[in-house]
Amino acid sequence: EWPGGNFKNKRGVEGEGYRLETFEEMYVQKGKFYKVLKNLDFFPKSAEEVKDKTSAGGLISVIAAVLIIFLLYGETQEYLTSQTTSSVWVDTTVGGEMMIYFDFTFTSLRCDQFQLDLVDESGGHKPVTGISYRPVNGDAEWQDSWLAHAFQRRGFFTGGPDAMTGCSVSGQISADKTKGNLHIAAGQGTSQVHSGGHAHHIHRLQPSDITSTFNVTHRINWLNFGTTYPGKNNPLAMHKFLHETNDKYNYQINYLIKLVPTVYEDASGEQKNSYQFSVSEHKALIDYTKPNFPLPGVFFKWDISAYLIKQKEVGTTFPRFLIRVCAVLGGSFVVFGLVLRTLNRAYNVVKDKDH
Repeated sequence: EWPGGNFKNKRGVEGEGYRLETFEEMYVQKGKFYKVLKNLDFFPKSAEEVKDKTSAGGLISVIAAVLIIFLLYGETQEYLTSQTTSSVWVDTTVGGEMMIYFDFTFTSLRCDQFQLDLVDESGGHKPVTGISYRPVNGDAEWQDSWLAHAFQRRGFFTGGPDAMTGCSVSGQISADKTKGNLHIAAGQGTSQVHSGGHAHHIHRLQPSDITSTFNVTHRINWLNFGTTYPGKNNPLAMHKFLHETNDKYNYQINYLIKLVPTVYEDASGEQKNSYQFSVSEHKALIDYTKPNFPLPGVFFKWDISAYLIKQKEVGTTFPRFLIRVCAVLGGSFVVFGLVLRTLNRAYNVVKDKDH
C-alpha cells in the first residue's frame, strides 16, 4: 500500500518479519537520530554577528600560517627522504665469493709491461678473465683533463701513437671471501709447485723487467668490493701515486685494506651484499743490488673482518606522516589561539588600568 500503509514483501503478502516502517515513523526516527548527533558535536559554531575580528588576530594568523608552512615543508622533506640505521653483528657466514670492480690508469707503463693477477691466502693463483687493457696518453691522463678523457674514451688519441705511454686496465673479477691480494706487477706470473702438491704464485723476471723504466705512477679511478649502494664511501676513488721520472729506484706500492662485510637493505626490503673498507698505503724501495728484493708493482692486499654491519634504510610511513601533519595543524592552531587570548587579556587589563 502506498503511501501511509505498510510495504508488502516480494510476494505481495504482508507477514511477520516483512513489515516496514511508514514514512512518518521513519521521519520521527531520523529526527531523533540527528538530535543525538547534534548533541555530540565537538565543534560548536559561533554566530557571525558575535565574532570579533582584530588586527592583532590577523597578525597572529599570518605568523601562524608562515610557521605552519615551514613545519609542513620540514615534515614533507622528512617523509620523502630516508635515514639509515646501522647495527653490528658477528659474521657467521662460511665461504662464499665477492665481486671486485676496478679501474686503474698507469701513465708510464704500457699494457705489455705488466701483468694483473689475483692470489688467495694460500698463495694459489686465481684465473683472471674479462679484463680490459687500453693504451692511453699518460700525460693527458695525469693532468685530469676531462676533454682528453672524452677523446680517448671515444678512440681519439692526442699526441699520436708515440704519446700512448700509459695503460688503462679495468674489469670485474670474482674472488673467494678470504684473505688475498690483487696486484699489477712486472714479469710473468706463474705457479711454483712444491713437494706435496702445494703451489705458490711467483713472477719470473727478465733484466728488462726491472729497469728504471718500470714507473708505477698511477691513478685509482675506482675500486669497489661488492655491490655499491647509496651512501657507500670509497676511500681510494681517484687516488694518485706519483713516481718521479728522475727517481732511479723502483717501488712496490702496497695498499693494505681491511674489509668489513656489509648488508644494505633498502626501503623496499631488497638486500645488497657489499664491503666497506679502510686502507693504508705503504711504499717499499727496491734495491736490485741485494739478493732479495720486493717485486716492483702495485699490490692491493685485503683481510676480512669477523664482524658484519647491517644497514637498513628507514623511512616515514604515510599514516605516520599524516598523523604528524595533523599534529602540526592542530597544535599550531591551539598554541597561537592561546597566544592571542593571552595578548588580548593583557591588553584589556592594561586598558582598564588606564581608565
